[in-house]
Amino acid sequence: MRAMILAAGLGERLRPITLSTPKPLIEIGGITMLERVINHLKTAGVFEIIINVHHLSEKIIDFLEKKRNFGIDIEISREEVLLDTGGGLKKASWFFKKEEPFFLYNCDIYTDFDLNLMKSQFNKDKVLSVLAVKKRPASRKFIFDEKKFLCGWVNENSGEKILKRSAKIENKFPFCGIHLISPEIFDFFPEKDIFSMTDFYLDLAEKNKNITFFEYTGEWYDIGKMDSLKILRAK
Repeated sequence: MRAMILAAGLGERLRPITLSTPKPLIEIGGITMLERVINHLKTAGVFEIIINVHHLSEKIIDFLEKKRNFGIDIEISREEVLLDTGGGLKKASWFFKKEEPFFLYNCDIYTDFDLNLMKSQFNKDKVLSVLAVKKRPASRKFIFDEKKFLCGWVNENSGEKILKRSAKIENKFPFCGIHLISPEIFDFFPEKDIFSMTDFYLDLAEKNKNITFFEYTGEWYDIGKMDSLKILRAK
């Protein structure tokens, strides 16, 4: 199985740490986030990974070389200009096989849930994408209808709300940075090179392309935020 790790971000919320250390190489308990994500993916049978890089990219590449790619096949997708989450995946689309689903995983996500359960749900639901979600304090949430299909997005702080499908029942969940995606999704990518997966998913929902969620319990932290990083390092 294959996966993409999103590791190109600037880590602006973690400055001054990220002025010299790329976010994927920030350590929790002496282990970098990149190593944690790779090991998590390996538990789900992922042994071929592509990683997009931009900020302090040579440090990430040197780290992988020193670790001998953790015994798996790793490719690098260099972004001279940041392409956002959707554009980054589009640039790396050549890496994925037409018949196999793949994970897309934000490198700043610290979590412990069983990815194999997400795989089981994906195989059962037969959708374009399954999004990992968790009930937690957050203002920005995806909205799912009574059939558990994506139909919109809301920012509960600002009041901004986008609905792409009518829904009798709205299930609202914060997204947790991990996707399991059908390669069929590449057939619907926009012509532009820079775009977010959130916007792209909402466009797909409007076209009645089904995207659902996998709800889990357990630990979840976004180490891209300084307060979360401090909590984890204090454990």
